[in-house]
Amino acid sequence: MSKRNKVIYWIATLWLALGMTATGIVQLIGTKKESAMIAHPGYKRVVSVNQ
Repeated sequence: MSKRNKVIYWIATLWLALGMTATGIVQLIGTKKESAMIAHPGYKRVVSVNQ
């Protein structure tokens, strides 16, 4: 694997990891907006960390 490909690989990996981490933090915080987005299509909130 060339140096260029390694750099592209790690940038993509870090970008995806950042997105997953940010999503996880939002779900753990359990904001009202996030709860409303889950409830809107009819999904039940099964686990609640804050309540």
